[in-house]
Parts: sequence; C-alpha cells; structure tokens
Amino acid sequence: MFQFKLEAVLNYRKQMEDVRQQELARSKEAWERETLRLEDYFKRWKLFIEDWRTKQRDMVSVKKAELYHRYMLGLKMQIEQQAERVRQCLADMEVKRQVLLSAARDKKMIEKLEEYHLAAYRKDLDDQERKLNDEAATKLFNYRESNS
Repeated sequence: MFQFKLEAVLNYRKQMEDVRQQELARSKEAWERETLRLEDYFKRWKLFIEDWRTKQRDMVSVKKAELYHRYMLGLKMQIEQQAERVRQCLADMEVKRQVLLSAARDKKMIEKLEEYHLAAYRKDLDDQERKLNDEAATKLFNYRESNS
C-alpha cells in the first residue's frame, strides 16, 4: 500500500492554496465594489455638469455659482480619492494573485514529488511481481526437467 510521506505537507499546501484563492476573491470583490463607486461618482459628475450647463443659460446668482463651484471641487476630490482606492485595490489584487501563484507552485511541486514516488512505488511492485513470476517459471521448468 502506497503511503506518501509528505501527505500532511501536501494537504497543508492545498489548504494554503484555497486560503489564497479566497483572499484573491475577496480582494477582487473589493475592487469591483470600489470600481462601481467610482463609476457612480462619474455619473454624478456628468449629471452635475449637465445641470450646471443648463443653469448657466439661466442667470445664476453669484452665491449659487459659488455653491456649484464648491460642490464641483468636492466631487472632483471624491473622484480622485475613489480613483486612488481603486488603484490600491488593483495593487492589492495583484499582490494576492502573485501569492496565490506562489502557493499553487508550492502545491504543484509536492504533487509532482508524490507522482514521482508513486511511479517509483509502482515500478518496485512491478519488479517484485516480475521477479516472483520468473522464480515461479524457473521452479516449474526445473520441476518439469527433473521429472522428465
């Protein structure tokens, strides 16, 4: 019966790969969430600009123009901050992807080692079986020779 001596290590590597996949999935979800927020800010910006253009056609008081200007600056700052959060999420996602690739390589290395040991085990069994068959054939031949 084949028993891989590093089975515990292989199981640990598989668990680590699963954990890394989950971390990457959470990171991707965060990126998607932040990207949606950024898109929402851009929609607000577009609506604001359209509204501002229609207000400009009408005569707007200085006070209202100042309010629009402050809102525009605030919205622009929010867009820049949100874009930075999206960039951070992308960077985090890339780091998690690299960590996952490393974990997958580590697991693959142990799996290859297991395959190598299993192949060696099977070869050894085949050699033993061939040796037993050869011995049985030799004994049968000797038996027949001695009885003839």
